[in-house]
Amino acid sequence: MDKDELEQLLETLQEELSKDDFLTMILDRLARNPAKSERGVLQGWLQICAAYDPDRVATYWEPFLRAEDPFQREVAAVHLSILAKVKPDGYAYHLVTKFYGQEPTENKIEGIIKKRFLRLFPGYEDDK
Repeated sequence: MDKDELEQLLETLQEELSKDDFLTMILDRLARNPAKSERGVLQGWLQICAAYDPDRVATYWEPFLRAEDPFQREVAAVHLSILAKVKPDGYAYHLVTKFYGQEPTENKIEGIIKKRFLRLFPGYEDDK
């Protein structure tokens, strides 16, 4: 199934399934370790589902905070930071606070993320 077919299938299923069942289906497909292109599509839909169950979506991103690849850890933290905005007292907020070592308040989060990514890509800012 190509990306467009998967998008069409997910659009149809979103209309047919309950929100909870749709989120469960997305998480189940992600748990099967899909191909990179499918995973990208599913992760995009996962962020849409975050609007109605941010805590469940946070549990998907949580293991990535311990990934060997530092870039994967930072990307997961960014996803969790977005979820923390959706539900400031939720599980994602707790995870991000622990990961960053400080509360991810609105006025701090962009600076925290930028500083951490610049550590991964030293010299990037110098190229601008």
